[in-house]
Amino acid sequence: MAKRDPSSDGPGTSPSLAARFAASPPALQWAAVLVVTVVVTAAFLHFEVPAGGLLGPMFAAAAFCGIEHRIRVSRGFFHAGQCAVGCLIASTLPAEVLLAIPDYATEVVVASALTLTVSLLIAKALVVTGTVDVRAAVWGMLPGGASAMIAIADASGADARLVAFMQYLRVASVAATAAMVAHYLSTPGAAPVPVAHADGAYGPYAVGAGVYVLGLVAARFLPIPAGAMLLPMLIGIAVQAVFGLHLAMPQAVLLAGYALIGWSVGLRFEPRLLRAVLARLPQLIAATVALIALCGLVAVAVSLMFGLDPMTCYLAMSPGGIDTVAIIATGIKANLAFVLAVQATRMLVTLLVMPPAARALLRRAGHL
Repeated sequence: MAKRDPSSDGPGTSPSLAARFAASPPALQWAAVLVVTVVVTAAFLHFEVPAGGLLGPMFAAAAFCGIEHRIRVSRGFFHAGQCAVGCLIASTLPAEVLLAIPDYATEVVVASALTLTVSLLIAKALVVTGTVDVRAAVWGMLPGGASAMIAIADASGADARLVAFMQYLRVASVAATAAMVAHYLSTPGAAPVPVAHADGAYGPYAVGAGVYVLGLVAARFLPIPAGAMLLPMLIGIAVQAVFGLHLAMPQAVLLAGYALIGWSVGLRFEPRLLRAVLARLPQLIAATVALIALCGLVAVAVSLMFGLDPMTCYLAMSPGGIDTVAIIATGIKANLAFVLAVQATRMLVTLLVMPPAARALLRRAGHL
């Protein structure tokens, strides 16, 4: 006798709307996500929500978290989205500003170290309260390289589903919070405007297309952390500085890139993942809120200590993804060079230094 579909909650044996959606082809599921994305993103852009082009797709995709689906943004498309963000940064960040980053060496090191310290303290609190085991706490709370942390957690024997939820809850929450803080506390900056030649030619767009393609190819063969964003950014800055060219990206391409990044995060909150962490959901949300709040307080301290703009420090120390923070920073009057320097430094330390250090400590404590 055939079992009734548990996702069906309608009368008799007729499947519910959720069950019909789960059984529909991926193309129809994508169509539904796209429709919701257009509506939500249009509303965000109309009300000038910072990073509305990113948050709209993220929230739209997350709206389907309670429904089984078979769609996911592939790694290639995710990298394509990151590459668009890298080109945007290159068009707004002059080479001379990038060369000034060494002047902030002390500030970058202090800000990066404090953010990592706060993250590890929250992880310790999760272990002490018995919310998660030490391995899940360490890999789940480290800020930077969510996909890498999940892979490392799986290889170390930790609950990869739990770590995945913790990581993507952090990324989504930080993006939403940073956008709200930017909306209420910052002075809006001029949106990046594509630069055109006096004769009306589309040379800057051609340069942008070339940098975009070259950046994607470079990221394919040089697998560095966040290379799909950082490599086109560096290539674009170099091309403009060396050859005196201008780089621009069409707004439609940027919105498509934001959507790919937003969907990549939002679609990961699938029902199976939510069911696996449901019992611990309040504690994990509280830990994420505490992480964001403590990083915000530390950002205020860093701002006072070094005389830096508070909004710049807040974005620099936000424990989220470098791509989402970069999108928000480009839309306001923040020191983009400092924000990227801190975010990139912390990400590299998280990916290259923290995993072997954490494994050594866990092994010494008998958890590996």
